[in-house]
Amino acid sequence: MAPFLAIAFALVASTVNSATTCPPTDATLKPVTFTGYVMDNLCIQMGYMIDNPTNKTLVAPQLHSIHCLAELTPCVQSQYAMLEKLATPINGTLYAVKYQLGADGSALALQYAKAAKAKSGMRGFTATVSGFYDGNNPFLQCVSLAKTVNVDGKDLALTDADLAAVAPMTPATTMATTTTVAPKTSGAATTPITAVVALTSLVWALM
Repeated sequence: MAPFLAIAFALVASTVNSATTCPPTDATLKPVTFTGYVMDNLCIQMGYMIDNPTNKTLVAPQLHSIHCLAELTPCVQSQYAMLEKLATPINGTLYAVKYQLGADGSALALQYAKAAKAKSGMRGFTATVSGFYDGNNPFLQCVSLAKTVNVDGKDLALTDADLAAVAPMTPATTMATTTTVAPKTSGAATTPITAVVALTSLVWALM
């Protein structure tokens, strides 16, 4: 059960970060931009893809379906991380977590993933994210995503109309023609409890 406790702690931390002022006033936070696979924390912790257990999460993220990422409730509620390819494999894994997107960043990535799926994207959802990083805490603050993503090994340009078509009831705020930034709050206060309940249910279902 330890992996699931780790997810719970991560969710609590992301809730705290969701109240950050954007752009942040803390001078210790440095802007970063990173391109990589977007992966849900549940599949990372389980070690395999929930909808296809034969595929190892940190070995072949290009096989991770957008259905698993964006439509399976426990995966969505576990929130998202960005994966970085390792220069040298470690214990048989080829990728590792680079950043956590937190509650608001995950909500934004979810919207982009749904938009990509609506345009026939199937798997290997890759995005370019920007945010602010303190050098220690893996959670990015004030996350934004470029509107050109990569799915099925091909670049895919998303439009405002594409994103609006899958927007939640409280849509993300568009900041520029090429990127969208996550809102400062997204009702994340109840997310950790809901996610832990869902994850626990899934654990018992899989046992």
